[in-house]
Amino acid sequence: MSFKKTLLYLLILGIIGGSYYYFEVYKASKDTAAKEKANKVFTVERADIVKISIKTATHQVIMEKKDGIWQIISPIDALANEGAVRDLLDKIETLSKQKDAGKATDLSSFGLDAPEFELEIATKKTTQTLFIGQETQTTGLRYASVSSKPDVFLIPATKMTELDKDILVLRDKKLLTLDYAQIDELKIKRAGMDVTLKKDKDGQWHVASDASIRLNDSRVEILIRKLCWLEADSFPGDAKIDLNKPDITISLSSKGNAQSLKFWDRLGSIGYLYSQTSLKNDVAEVSKDMAEDMPKGLKDIKDRTFLDIDKYDVKKISFKDAAKGKTFIKKEDGWFVDNKKIEDPWVMDSLFLTLRTLEYDEEIKSLPKDLGVAKNLTFYGAGEKVVLDLTFYSNGYLKAGSLCYRMLEEDIKGIDDVMQEAISGGTIKEKQQ
Repeated sequence: MSFKKTLLYLLILGIIGGSYYYFEVYKASKDTAAKEKANKVFTVERADIVKISIKTATHQVIMEKKDGIWQIISPIDALANEGAVRDLLDKIETLSKQKDAGKATDLSSFGLDAPEFELEIATKKTTQTLFIGQETQTTGLRYASVSSKPDVFLIPATKMTELDKDILVLRDKKLLTLDYAQIDELKIKRAGMDVTLKKDKDGQWHVASDASIRLNDSRVEILIRKLCWLEADSFPGDAKIDLNKPDITISLSSKGNAQSLKFWDRLGSIGYLYSQTSLKNDVAEVSKDMAEDMPKGLKDIKDRTFLDIDKYDVKKISFKDAAKGKTFIKKEDGWFVDNKKIEDPWVMDSLFLTLRTLEYDEEIKSLPKDLGVAKNLTFYGAGEKVVLDLTFYSNGYLKAGSLCYRMLEEDIKGIDDVMQEAISGGTIKEKQQ
């Protein structure tokens, strides 16, 4: 085949390919885009919208964008929920006609003389209003029209539900605006507790009046995070409470900027507390779970761990209870009980972790009389030196060395469970002699 023929064939192939791309891909894509644009209900750009009004027979909400922030201006003055407004704008931007129904000569036949729903959007230059009327005889569609055009069209009935956002959905329900990571002071005042906590430069929390009290930093941080993320479930508007006598008052500060929350227990209510933030006058309903998360006394946020034991220092463990006695020996290749290797190393790691995180319920000066010994757990280091000696008594009492404590029953059970796991060894294999 000559070079000229090859070149001619390539030219023809290029023309065919180019024609296919233009008509089947490029032009089809432009036609589809033009059709989609023509079917759009609103003709304004999303970024240009500065005002939205939602109106039904039962409610009306009006929002305005001021300095880039959406705010509700009617029926109340409040910040709008950014996520809810963003979702609404998404729905407005993508709202399209399902089918044209022609020009309207009698609006009442479409339910548009007194529409069930009105959505007005405004830019700085123009205003458009969507009217949604009755459902068609074919379920799933509704008649609709736009103020800027005389024709009637159909939209999916579900679109009205998506666009109809009431005041509770649209308003910002966060009760505080502080960044939890920046909180450096926490005040809690309630019956039996009036305490101020401060965070030092190392990020550790201390009682302002007594820095020697050890606090559980994790519990304090979790509480602060939950408070900063707390949202109202509703704003009832008819709360019968004395605003000057809250059951709990909590104040959080970040670099001198303080915000506070007040809480009132709702007697007889299973699910909610009343709450009021220093940022809003409205009384809100919040989940009663928040009450369970708040400390009832300093004890609830104190660091009550008391066993400082390093697993690497322990070479032998002796366990005795009324039924049996077991000895655990640490060798080069792991832990053994009754000459059987504990194959799962997590079994013993779990024991040490449980002990290091164990908390007392109350530290006491001495044990009550006539207590029975329930079990004994002794840890030995090199040369059979006793590292830690624990004696468990009836009724939840424990003696660690010379110190005495009252424990919670579930914590004692936690030790029992981990000891039984250690005794069983998880997966145990006979030591080969």
